[in-house]
Amino acid sequence: VMIAMALALKPDVLIADEPTTALDVTVQGEVLELLRDLQREHGTSIILITHDMGVVAEMADRVVIMRHGRMVEEGMAADIFARPQADYTRELLAAVPRIGTGVGRRKSVEAEMPGSLAVVNDLHVHFDLRGGFFGQVNRRVHAVEGVSFSITPHETLALVGESGCGKSTTAKALAGLVPYRGDIVIGGRNLAGLGRDQRKAVRRDVQMIFQDPYASLDPRMRVGDLVAEPLLIHGIASKEERSQLVAALFERVGLSADQMELYPHEFSGGQRQRICIARALALKPKLIIADESVSALDVSVQARVLDLLKELQREFGIAYLFISHDMAVVENISDRVAVMYLGQIVEMGTRDQVFSNPRHPYTKRLIEAVPVPDPAKRRPRFARLDQEIPSPTRKIGEDPPKLALKDLGNGHLVAVS
Repeated sequence: VMIAMALALKPDVLIADEPTTALDVTVQGEVLELLRDLQREHGTSIILITHDMGVVAEMADRVVIMRHGRMVEEGMAADIFARPQADYTRELLAAVPRIGTGVGRRKSVEAEMPGSLAVVNDLHVHFDLRGGFFGQVNRRVHAVEGVSFSITPHETLALVGESGCGKSTTAKALAGLVPYRGDIVIGGRNLAGLGRDQRKAVRRDVQMIFQDPYASLDPRMRVGDLVAEPLLIHGIASKEERSQLVAALFERVGLSADQMELYPHEFSGGQRQRICIARALALKPKLIIADESVSALDVSVQARVLDLLKELQREFGIAYLFISHDMAVVENISDRVAVMYLGQIVEMGTRDQVFSNPRHPYTKRLIEAVPVPDPAKRRPRFARLDQEIPSPTRKIGEDPPKLALKDLGNGHLVAVS
């Protein structure tokens, strides 16, 4: 719709400011293909502003690299990628996650660490919608439909898929933020059978890092108080001890204790996400849910935050449920991968199984949609959908068909209809 509005007056120049940053990888591919089609038909010049070097390689004829308001390098796209001259350009290109570089990073964690930290069994999350003259419930959003998986200590399980597939809803159910049906077992305790105080105790073991680091921080509170808040809620330590703990957390995530008195708006996006990570670590959780935690960050900042998450996992033995639509990032951080589509898991296995041997058509489409950060490997075309986007919303009583997962060997599960 925004592209249609921008083209209404048939402009000579279209400025596309981060047009695909918040989009899923398949939708991104379709939008980029649409821009190319419009450029061919109307002869429009495009100024594309982005921090995604894969999109730059896919779209750009010429590239200008900027830093701190200054141009540090300019040239043809092929030259910039093949022979970068500026140090900052080399740093940007080195930080770009690439499909294929993560394979073989680590053995299957299941072989290393027996026992499950978290078990999700037959999870359902539905949202009723009202309509009609009397405002009765006549439709239902089947956000999560029979999802099952487990996470072992020290493991990173990545949950991937397009927006609306149920990734974040699954995470919220695991954190106890939305009502659900099914079983969620954390540390051997089923949340369904626990009282309020017992649930609160279990939730200490599960913390979240959200996508937007600014929206998840109260702008009226000092960041030191924000990081100390979980300790205060759970009645841990005295005021002086909390201050010392928070100072240590700030140092651990690469910030200084002097910054505890500042407000969220005084930090950059990457620093704010570090504050969110420090807050998630305050209660020493066993599981951290990272919900699109690096998708809003620039590529170099993203790389530093991902390195910090890996470092913290090695140091504290934390398990991650890493939710993302960026398949290159997923391949470089995950041990196992679960692919979701319309509320159900369609493929699950180790990172090597899913990326080296994808078996479900949707998984293959997700991987194919990742732009390669190399102008020499630019795709000729990306196939756009020629039909309506499927929806998880159905009439009451019209439940979606349940997909059965077939084991292809060594725990590589693929949905069969």
